[in-house]
Amino acid sequence: RYTDAQQLTVVGKLLETKNPYHRIDSKKYEGFTSGEANQCGQCAGIAIAFRTNSDYIGVDAKYAKLNARLDKGMAGFDLYIRKDGQWFYAWNNVPEKVVTGQFITMPLLQKSVEGWKECLLYLPLQSELSELQIVTDPESTVEPLGQPFKGRIAVFGSSFTQGACAERPALTYSAQLARMTGYNFINMGFCGNSKLQPYFADALIAAENVDAYVFD
Repeated sequence: RYTDAQQLTVVGKLLETKNPYHRIDSKKYEGFTSGEANQCGQCAGIAIAFRTNSDYIGVDAKYAKLNARLDKGMAGFDLYIRKDGQWFYAWNNVPEKVVTGQFITMPLLQKSVEGWKECLLYLPLQSELSELQIVTDPESTVEPLGQPFKGRIAVFGSSFTQGACAERPALTYSAQLARMTGYNFINMGFCGNSKLQPYFADALIAAENVDAYVFD
């Protein structure tokens, strides 16, 4: 069974964008360099929340652009499952080869405890996705999960914030803070570009219902 991730709950986005896996529509704001615009399209910090009764969980991903090396953090997916109110790491997978514009299928959970599972799927830190499907057993059900974190806290920073040194997508400090505290820390890190340029400031203040800003 293939479920378009856009039909589920998108977590960790500050702004509405035409591509749901982009962080900023850079063309809306004058001044972004080509490198910064590429980073706006990278899905660092974005996750998909859903619940399913499937024993098998995987992804079918179409990469629009691969901006870094093929490793667990830059190009891979992290799956977390909630049990007794806490999020536990289930698995990570990364493609052996990426052909942009073609779907690549990756398993994340092949056998698990029967019954319903609440899932949080973290997307690659420095890659751009054009489409994403959640893959489950043929007779399974997949449903959106309610927003798992409270509030909206935007974290603007550079490489440490985006996760250039994170082993996996879920190990950025903003993602860890969200799971530890239950508050929605939104990753707005841009490697080498945490200078609060006016067009970044314009994008940050255009966001609605932001409770706090953290500046790295």
